[in-house]
Amino acid sequence: MLVHILTDIAKDLGVPRNDNDRAVRLLDVNNAIRELHAGLDLPESLDEEVYDINIPSQQIVLPAYVDKVIGMRYADNRVKIQVDSRAARYNDPNYFENEVWYLQWRDRGWSALSREIVNQSAITVAFPTGLNNGAAFTVTITGQTDKATQTSEVLTFAADDNSKVSTMNWVQVKSIVKSATTQYDLIVTDADDNELAVLPNSELISAYRNFQYYDTDGFTQTTSQSGIEVMFKRKFFPLSADYDNYFGTDRYDKAIYWKFMELRSKNSDDAVSYHTKCSQLLGDLLADTHRESRAKINFSSVAYFGMPYYSRDFNADPRS
Repeated sequence: MLVHILTDIAKDLGVPRNDNDRAVRLLDVNNAIRELHAGLDLPESLDEEVYDINIPSQQIVLPAYVDKVIGMRYADNRVKIQVDSRAARYNDPNYFENEVWYLQWRDRGWSALSREIVNQSAITVAFPTGLNNGAAFTVTITGQTDKATQTSEVLTFAADDNSKVSTMNWVQVKSIVKSATTQYDLIVTDADDNELAVLPNSELISAYRNFQYYDTDGFTQTTSQSGIEVMFKRKFFPLSADYDNYFGTDRYDKAIYWKFMELRSKNSDDAVSYHTKCSQLLGDLLADTHRESRAKINFSSVAYFGMPYYSRDFNADPRS
């Protein structure tokens, strides 16, 4: 957990752990965790959920906590969904996605909103009813308005503000960024009170994974295929409180410590040493985890043994 990681760092650096340097240490520790999280699909970061896509839209987004999609299938009939890049339909002359749309989805990358803005309108950014952050911060909206192809607007929240409304009418939003983490999630809605996004309190940027699963009005999503099962990697939300930990475990505390030391080291030899210790520790932890997993045995021939198979009657006289 965070308090143990910070304590180990303070001991190694010979500097007492205090509030004065906490913000800088937190930033460096979270950067170390981000690098580990991006490089490895650690078991604790993986999850799977079932979502209902029976909605009147050609595109869907997964919840804000979804990072990387590992696999998808329909929950009822267990048929696998193939996820392709946006460019595949243009590069492959034999790409017949229109004939098998329910099995073939297009990954459209990241979007700031969970749904498109139907009618240009002002945007409201608000905490749940009756709540405020207790500290000032800003929210910056960037995108296209009815008067500008690319522009930004900054909404300034005072400590006791519950909500703010943009003065611009937005046609398309490319990004929504907070200046600081907040106590509560922020809900983004349009003039018709449609929910456009939920910005988690621990995140600075609104980001959703976006998929297209059909492109014709003649397509009908059957009830038996409205539920999709998704295995995915969760986003890493930065640690902040003393007893926060990486996805509910302290197994990686020492690896995070070694990664922190590697990233801050100005000596290349020391950095290599810290990197090696981190990699070895992670390797041991992952090997220990995989011992509990079911693995497929490879029955192919062994190159070192060219011995033929033969049968023998072990009850026969060995002298014969």
